[in-house]
Amino acid sequence: MLYPNLDTVVRSLLLKEGKSLHYYINYLAHACAGLRQLNTTTLRSVSSKKLPVNSYKAVTLPCNYVDFIRVGFAVGENVRPLIQDNKLNRLNNYDGTGKKVVYDNVLPDDTDISCLIDCVVPYDYYWYSHFGFDVSRSDWKFKVIPERNEIQLSADFPYDFIVLDYITDGLESDAATRIDPLAVAALEKYILWQVAIHKRGIGDGERAEAERRFNHEWRLLRAAKSDLNTREDIVHAFRSGYSGTY
Repeated sequence: MLYPNLDTVVRSLLLKEGKSLHYYINYLAHACAGLRQLNTTTLRSVSSKKLPVNSYKAVTLPCNYVDFIRVGFAVGENVRPLIQDNKLNRLNNYDGTGKKVVYDNVLPDDTDISCLIDCVVPYDYYWYSHFGFDVSRSDWKFKVIPERNEIQLSADFPYDFIVLDYITDGLESDAATRIDPLAVAALEKYILWQVAIHKRGIGDGERAEAERRFNHEWRLLRAAKSDLNTREDIVHAFRSGYSGTY
């Protein structure tokens, strides 16, 4: 199957609009922005990477990262997911030399936290053990920290690598040169909408019409990419939302 790319989409649109290549860079800039929006909201270009864990148990996010799908570690052919924990500290910990280090598992008065945990039944353990969840690795957790451009892991995470499944911005070389054919019409309408917004002498009505045409193609694209394609898919999704009580 032959896939269109940004260059062919822009050149084809210029030809249909009767525009010269003088407008190529302008249209290409709008095409990049449109592809990024369509990818993050509808196309959902997904990438998986094995990433190294640094000395203070953090992982640098890929440059094309938008949102995570799963953070885990490899166990043979499987990936064991970690648990997201928003209680992990957003701030780095430093030693006396200013080097970033992992946090110690102690309170300010030097009391070992693990000692306190051993003396009580953890809340998480009660719920996870009584309602069928796997608690064997519930202590290995993560938190995405955008301002640091990192994923922070638990201080006791023992492995040197994690596996990150994530949504990309769609502008890496493979995605930009292999655009989903179903998205071409919506991408073209996005370009024309942005051209109308930034062009002088165009009335609000024409801009609104350009936006309406884009939204129409966008809805068609979302419907085409939906997983609910048959009656059986819809019935299964409806029934899977219900289960017996514990």
